[in-house]
Amino acid sequence: MPASTSPIFPLTAATYAVVTTNTANTARVDPPTASSVVDGTAAGTNGSRVDKVKFTCTVANAIGLIQIWHKIGSAYFLIDEILTVAVTPSTTVAAATYTWTPPAGFKFLKSGEKLAFTISKAEVWCVEVDQADY
Repeated sequence: MPASTSPIFPLTAATYAVVTTNTANTARVDPPTASSVVDGTAAGTNGSRVDKVKFTCTVANAIGLIQIWHKIGSAYFLIDEILTVAVTPSTTVAAATYTWTPPAGFKFLKSGEKLAFTISKAEVWCVEVDQADY
């Protein structure tokens, strides 16, 4: 059943997590290195709103890039990059963590569209996406 339209409220609020592969991606064109891209969850039947994406490295990381892609069908479009600094987590140092907030013009995904993620170094990152389906 579609969401109400006056005003529009999401039908399902969801937070999902994916873990990136530990294969480095250095491409900035479609398609990114196939073994390194990780697709997020597809937008719902009536589209989705993305509120934020949180990245947390699960290992010591080097200086590099987190790449955020917009996947439409089988095509990937690079929409943003986050520069990461080197961090070696321990009992006194927190793991590298970054939060990406989509710009106003890119806050909504059409039905079936996805965000996808790549890392420029061979590291493992947990990606947590706050998304609401309409």
